[in-house]
Amino acid sequence: MTTIKKILVVSVFVVGSILGPTKEAHATLQLKRVSLSSAGVGYFEFHGLVQPNAVIKLPVRYDQVDDVLKSLIIQDSSGQGANFSIASKPSEELVLKDLAISPSHLVRLSTLLEEFQGQPIRLRLSGRPALRGRLMFIEKAVSSNSTDRSQNSPEIDHLVLSTSQGIARIALNETTQIEFDDPELQRRLNQALEAIANASPRGKKDLLIRTHGNTQRMVRVGYVVQVPIWKTSYRLFVPESSAAQGQARLQGWAILENASGVDWSGVELTLTSGKPVTFTQRLYESYLAPRVEIPVDLPNRVVPAVDQGGFESRPQARSDQRPAAAPAPAPLAAPAAAPMAAPSAMRSPSSDFMTGQSEPRSPQFAQIEQDTQTELRLENKVHVAHGQTLVAPFVDVLLPLKRRSLLSSLQETQPWASANINNPTKASWPAGAVSVYGVGNDSTQYQGDAQMPIILSGQSRMLAFARDQKLQATNQRSSETAMSKVSLKGRVLEIDQISAEKNQVTVRNFDSAVRELMVQVFQNPANDWDSRGLTPTETTFVNGRAVGRFLILATPGQTSHLIAQSITRTSRIDLTNADDAALRGYLRVSGDPKTSQILSQWLGFIGQENALRSQESGINRRVTESAGNQIRLRENLKAVDRSSALHASYMEQLQKAESDMVRFMQQKEAIRTELDELEQKKKAILESLEKG
Repeated sequence: MTTIKKILVVSVFVVGSILGPTKEAHATLQLKRVSLSSAGVGYFEFHGLVQPNAVIKLPVRYDQVDDVLKSLIIQDSSGQGANFSIASKPSEELVLKDLAISPSHLVRLSTLLEEFQGQPIRLRLSGRPALRGRLMFIEKAVSSNSTDRSQNSPEIDHLVLSTSQGIARIALNETTQIEFDDPELQRRLNQALEAIANASPRGKKDLLIRTHGNTQRMVRVGYVVQVPIWKTSYRLFVPESSAAQGQARLQGWAILENASGVDWSGVELTLTSGKPVTFTQRLYESYLAPRVEIPVDLPNRVVPAVDQGGFESRPQARSDQRPAAAPAPAPLAAPAAAPMAAPSAMRSPSSDFMTGQSEPRSPQFAQIEQDTQTELRLENKVHVAHGQTLVAPFVDVLLPLKRRSLLSSLQETQPWASANINNPTKASWPAGAVSVYGVGNDSTQYQGDAQMPIILSGQSRMLAFARDQKLQATNQRSSETAMSKVSLKGRVLEIDQISAEKNQVTVRNFDSAVRELMVQVFQNPANDWDSRGLTPTETTFVNGRAVGRFLILATPGQTSHLIAQSITRTSRIDLTNADDAALRGYLRVSGDPKTSQILSQWLGFIGQENALRSQESGINRRVTESAGNQIRLRENLKAVDRSSALHASYMEQLQKAESDMVRFMQQKEAIRTELDELEQKKKAILESLEKG
């Protein structure tokens, strides 16, 4: 059965040590394991065999005490737990509170002595006998530039003492030493100054750990502190010819600094790449919780009440009740440390490791993929002195190579020479800088630098490292909007309109061989790639925006390629609200036979209705003209002799006008009847559409 180790963390803040006087020698632990995170923190683990009930002394850098108090774990194989202590870091206010002084009093001797007014002191004077007395007050010097300075103002500070022989006034600059007669006061002052010196942010603090066990055993102590982040850099070796495909070689290197303050000797090193939550907390500070001041409940003067014929006394709620203190939170159990991998034999890379000519070697790191981070565990123990930098390879693989040029946006005209690489390993590759080298038969040439993002297992990425001088691209952008489909949903017409953005990309290849060009186009929100243009080879995201990448095989000379994206928007209109011009446009794009039939019928009805309305309008003009003609004829009849030929002519014209009026009204009635019949036919179609 596996023994479960108990991990007990107890923080005790005392001045000095909670252990008290002890004759036991302090045990020491050796740094055995270091794990550095890309988040800028490191886990340091110390091991050592200790005797029964040993006290372990672990020096800690002053600036790391907060992190140690927050994260320290103690693993004792005996399972009996442990506690630890460290000298507190009280504030100067707390240190000096016992002396009734503050840090502001420690800037000038006369200011400090004012706080000891009335104390018996002894002054040693230059060239004079010592003087003993009680300090009455300080006569402070007034600056020569002060407006309060008078003719009798002292130029230096003076001590005024009450002595056995009277009052003495001594210039402060004449004193060589001031002693307090009260030894307890002198001791407290020395103690406070010593505590302030110990609280200075310099050097190291000793962490004292008392273990509890009756046998010799292994104890492990670990903590997490801030460290410089570790970096990565890569070397990518590709064929020297830009047109050559085949294989590439990728080498990855980890770069880290030992800024821990101690040398790493025979240390097991692990590097992790992830995004853990990490923060700091000032646990080494002393804090005082603010408290509410409650006034003292003084007894009031009792005065007999004047009898007003009866009164009512009501008890008042007291305001000096304090709320009960909240219970302290339960301590949290510290997590157990992960088991360590057994070290393997040291591998020594050959001298031609960096040239790209040798066969790939197994990396010195074991790569372990976890849910939240990638762990690179160095299989060999390392020796890195404090202040030194270690550079160690963690990947060396042969990769299938795709040489492609990348046009990262349509605003560019010069593509990037790029290498498309795939991560065939089972672990992620951290982000880092890549130096690209072209490897020929007998030479290696630097070709440029690239930035490599994090590449997960199985992912591919394009690494752009230089401008491609053999390719040039231009783009001509246009847009159009057209109806694509019309359908009837009940009596409502649904009209689909396609708004397209077209990019006509012209590629000039100045090489004699076919070149692969990947064109990257940002996709507008809600747009789809239009089938009239190229189909994207892959889609991805750049700076949070969706992009499509289109592979173009650029033959020598000039070629043109269409890349289009479009969005379909649907509008709706009631069939009765569409005019004949719009209906004719809808009919042209309607692919549904039923919709086309109804649109044709409706257009016929509208045509007939328009014709009848036109006829009715003409008849109305004639009715108006005939009515006006009749009025004119009746006026003329009144003006001529009834027996004259002219009167007879007017009467004949009037009778004809009245006959025309009757005929016009009959025609209008016929037109109205036809319009009503058309309206009934339209109503019948609408009812059939609503019924489905």
